[in-house]
Amino acid sequence: MALGGRMVITFVGRRSLDTSSAECGLFWELLAKSLEDMISKRLNWIHSTYIPYYAPHIEEVKTIIRSEGSFDLDRIEAFDVDWDTSEDYMDREYVSDKLKSGNYVAMTLRPACDMVASHFGIEEMNMDYLFSRHAHHVGETELLAKDRPKHHLLVLCMSKK
Repeated sequence: MALGGRMVITFVGRRSLDTSSAECGLFWELLAKSLEDMISKRLNWIHSTYIPYYAPHIEEVKTIIRSEGSFDLDRIEAFDVDWDTSEDYMDREYVSDKLKSGNYVAMTLRPACDMVASHFGIEEMNMDYLFSRHAHHVGETELLAKDRPKHHLLVLCMSKK
């Protein structure tokens, strides 16, 4: 990157400083339940698959960028986005169609998982089955009945020193 060049990055973070908070793992725990469903169908490749995931707190990001020293952090913002952005939530604090919402949420994760499966050469994985189970688990979660789950996004603007 050229000196003074700018970069904007958006990724999922977390609100809490506690790395074990529910906001860090619920989305992935529901996918894990779907993978367990596949294991019960004797798809044993999953035992050797590891997909690392970490959602940093905004202060961690600031500290790392400043200590690394290659970039000036021009601006950093955090905001929340509903898991399901397809539904009209005006005047509602909960999800009205949990099955539809579960399917929408599952499909937002599928492109990343398709890439992982392809990268590892996993041919026996039935992605349609996995994500139909994931949609079911998302739709079933109690969180949708009483809340609108959100991703906590961090947006950074940095320039090269």
